[in-house]
Amino acid sequence: MHDIGSAKTVGRQPGTKRSAAFPAAPAKRRLATVAAKSDDVVAAISKADTLPSSCKGMLSTMVRSSLTVVAAERHRYQVEAVNMMEQVLVSMQKEMQDAAAESQAKVDNADHEKASRAAAVERAQAALEDLEEKASAIQEAMNEDKASLATAETNLASAVVALEKKEANVISTSQQLSTLETAYREIYEPLKVSKSSGHEGRKAFNNLVKVFSDIGLERGLVELVPETLRKDPAERGTFDNLLVKHVESQTTQYLVDAERAIKDAKDSETNLVNAKTSAEAARTAAGESLSLHSAELEAAVAALKDGKRALKVAQDAVVGFDHEMVTERRNLEDLKAKLARFSEGALQSFADLKELAPPAPEAAEEVSPTPSKMTPTVDASKVQPDAFPLGA
Repeated sequence: MHDIGSAKTVGRQPGTKRSAAFPAAPAKRRLATVAAKSDDVVAAISKADTLPSSCKGMLSTMVRSSLTVVAAERHRYQVEAVNMMEQVLVSMQKEMQDAAAESQAKVDNADHEKASRAAAVERAQAALEDLEEKASAIQEAMNEDKASLATAETNLASAVVALEKKEANVISTSQQLSTLETAYREIYEPLKVSKSSGHEGRKAFNNLVKVFSDIGLERGLVELVPETLRKDPAERGTFDNLLVKHVESQTTQYLVDAERAIKDAKDSETNLVNAKTSAEAARTAAGESLSLHSAELEAAVAALKDGKRALKVAQDAVVGFDHEMVTERRNLEDLKAKLARFSEGALQSFADLKELAPPAPEAAEEVSPTPSKMTPTVDASKVQPDAFPLGA
């Protein structure tokens, strides 16, 4: 097996043939060339980003133990190692080609990309305006909700006060009506048919006067009631009878008015209850709507911030486009140069070593021994043919 790593120079015996042009020199040059190409391959493999360090180390060792062996003499394990190296190098070349192609596409597509970015700014601006309108509309709806809520709360408070007042009036009027009916039945009617005197009589008159005053009878009539009712019915004159008539007429009218007022109050009380219920429902609806719009406004404000950021990004992309293209063109040139160096360097070195041929046979020629000062020169014309007989 030919391994350039174990090449040896065979020494020449005196008086024998030797390689033309000193054979040791070509062997050394071949050794150096193979070693340099192996170093190219090792350096390339060490830069394979997709391989872990352990794999890089293993392949680097295989480079020197496999690629330096003549292709025809490699063991099958060495052949497999060479195939693994080829897969790695081809994959690296493809990555470089893809990167260069991607960069080339960006450069070739520069005009379209510039127009696309300008259009993106317009879309972002339109979207932002739409978001601002939505946020403004939601804010207006919230303001309306707040006003509706305030109105509903005011209406509810008014309904509650009116209802409480109406209930109080019904109770007061009912109590006053009941007091009047009792006083009329138990005090006035008995006194009307018989006079009253003494302490009980004064007490009864005082109660009656108070009841009549509370229901709003004319003050002049109320003040004269005790004087008339203290008289015996037979002694009462025309004025007394007229006074009794007016007292009874006004009392009767009050009874009618009080009963009507109580009935009307109860009827209106139902309306007030309905108004209160309606106000409570309006307040609830306004509160729910306000909560809903508050959540919508929060989302709209967040979307508005995102829209502003998106517009800023789009504008920055337009502003920085020319600089990006300058950078991308430089990057493209670098990628092309890197790919060329790789293809012409490590990849070509691998291709050369993959098909490594054995060294060419060394050409030999007769070389006359150098005359020695100790060896006399012989004139062949003077030597007899039988001086060195064959077989001697």
